Amino acid sequence: MALVEFEVVDRSLFEDGRSFGDVGAYERIEALVRYAVDPEHHDNAAIVDLQHASRAADGRVHFSADLSLLLPLDRRRANGALLLELPNRGKRTAFRAFNRAPADLASMARLDAGDGFLLERGWCVAWPGWQWDVPRGEARLGLDAPEVDAAQLGVAGDMQIRFQVDEQTWRLALTDRHVGPAGAHVPIAPLRGDDPGARLLVRDALDAEPTELPRTCWRFVGDGPDGEPATQVALDEGFHAGRIYDLIYRPVRCPVVGAGLLAVRDVAAWIRRDPEDIFRGAVRGVILEPENPDQPSGTLGCT
Repeated sequence: MALVEFEVVDRSLFEDGRSFGDVGAYERIEALVRYAVDPEHHDNAAIVDLQHASRAADGRVHFSADLSLLLPLDRRRANGALLLELPNRGKRTAFRAFNRAPADLASMARLDAGDGFLLERGWCVAWPGWQWDVPRGEARLGLDAPEVDAAQLGVAGDMQIRFQVDEQTWRLALTDRHVGPAGAHVPIAPLRGDDPGARLLVRDALDAEPTELPRTCWRFVGDGPDGEPATQVALDEGFHAGRIYDLIYRPVRCPVVGAGLLAVRDVAAWIRRDPEDIFRGAVRGVILEPENPDQPSGTLGCT
């Protein structure tokens, strides 16, 4: 088990002590958890670039993430099961799915209990941060992924971002946009704004052959008055609605994004063992609800 530290950031009565049927009141715990994993262990071998990440003096790779918990105040009234939901782009959506709670971001931040379906039945609920590029705050949970020091280790690689917009625009943020503005991920700047090896490809359909646009007709630009940092890409003719653009470039940093999968695995193991006595016997089993049950998670990397 690689979860090595549990730090409570905030602890409070949920919804001012609202009682949920025979289970009673719940408490909400917001925490920061820290992980330390052995990159040489066979259980971690599938995580891309983990072996290249910076290591601490103990030889392990360290990283941290958010963790949000809802637990019956009287643990004896829990039903013994915990629902572990992977936040969708940092957003806690379980109550929207199970409790008919509102779908807006503000409701997800305050954890609107909706009709109380899960809580009236004694469920414990947990949301671990697992995505590295989520803007973190009350409404969204994320993870501080370990980094690859590409220059020091002599490894390097490119990243690819795909754009498809519904109306013509001249600038786009250097971040995942396949769900549109709702994603609002943290952009990654290029290592060099004038990178001659960067490429921008365009096609009219997924199965069409792409055409590479001349490097002179597009450029990396900043989002501030001084043009720094370069967090956007600008195209002279504009990005046309419906067309598919692939931007390939050398990023300024290389996060080990697969560490998010380790966080999910290890927080579930930690909950079941309960070394901090947070759950006090309330959890005998953990049920994982994936972000999207129809699409298996994968690992990404730079090399």
